[in-house]
Amino acid sequence: MVRPVDMQDNYSKAPLAGRQNHIQQTSPEIAQQQAAQQQARQHQLDQARPLPAEARDQVELRQEERREQDRRRQRRQPDPAGEDPPPVVGAQEDAGHIDLTA
Repeated sequence: MVRPVDMQDNYSKAPLAGRQNHIQQTSPEIAQQQAAQQQARQHQLDQARPLPAEARDQVELRQEERREQDRRRQRRQPDPAGEDPPPVVGAQEDAGHIDLTA
């Protein structure tokens, strides 16, 4: 049997145990909300900071553009067989193409 003193002690601790149980259940939700808020603040700070010049001025090429650039480089390299490319007869062949370098 349970003694009356133990029963009274358990009843007095019930509200405290209920509050502690509630805190433990909501603790992961609060931690997740705080982490999301911290991440949002960090994202805002990252967006507000200017990038260094070398990272900002770097050009990003798409995969198709890289392939085309590689093909152009291969065309510009001399033939391994030692054959010279045919000489350009007139300037009219290059009239339709403008190559600009910035």
